[in-house]
Amino acid sequence: MNYDQVKHLHVRHGLALEMEGIKEGMAFEQVIGNFMRRLNPLPNKGDVTGDHEHHFDHMSFVANGSIRVVARDRAGNVLWENDFVARDPARDCFLVKKEVRHQITALEDDTLFYCMYSHRTPQGDVVQEYTGYQAAYR
Repeated sequence: MNYDQVKHLHVRHGLALEMEGIKEGMAFEQVIGNFMRRLNPLPNKGDVTGDHEHHFDHMSFVANGSIRVVARDRAGNVLWENDFVARDPARDCFLVKKEVRHQITALEDDTLFYCMYSHRTPQGDVVQEYTGYQAAYR
């Protein structure tokens, strides 16, 4: 999805994202106070993120559309599977535990979700200000 498509989705759905200064080809990431968020657009029903894991726990939030998340241990066994839906306070966010493999699938067109990460030091301590330690967000 390119810059214009992401901007269009945000305007059309009334989502608050500061697009000023973001150019085509840039990652859609923002440092906001004591956390960083990354936009993950899934423009078409059935679009899938690659099966992956992270160094630290983080939250994800569905801003538009709906997704299915399948979480697995490193042996490939399913730990849990659930659907999450934008604008439903009971089902619009979820916790991704560190070192848990997960895959996310769009259940409808124009789906957008954010991953939200705490700032951390290389030792893994949560801190209130951006440290530049990029592994905290991977």
